[in-house]
Amino acid sequence: MSAKKGKDHHNYGKRGIKSKLWKGGKCKTKQGYVQIWTENGQKFEHRIIMEKYLNRKLKPWEIVHHLNNIKDDNRIENLELMDKKEHDRINMRINSKNGWRKKIIKYCYREYLNSFN
Repeated sequence: MSAKKGKDHHNYGKRGIKSKLWKGGKCKTKQGYVQIWTENGQKFEHRIIMEKYLNRKLKPWEIVHHLNNIKDDNRIENLELMDKKEHDRINMRINSKNGWRKKIIKYCYREYLNSFN
């Protein structure tokens, strides 16, 4: 017996809450952000929380930054609104620090392994 496809499938045409596959309308992206299904499609949870806090819709150019860099920590005290230029500057600083740490760890580990030769 083959699986039903298309219009014959039991879930065909059912989206959102009407679907038997509905799991509450939340999912996590590959990048670690939480997305929520709304009546207008999917939105990032951190943007929804910031819009409710400010009591207005966010502009497309406004970015909601996670202060602790944990992308699914959407508490309002962990969110900060900024523009792209400011966000890029913060991310560059974070990435350069992390890159520096990775190089130091890699160097120290190599030196540690060489100490046994």
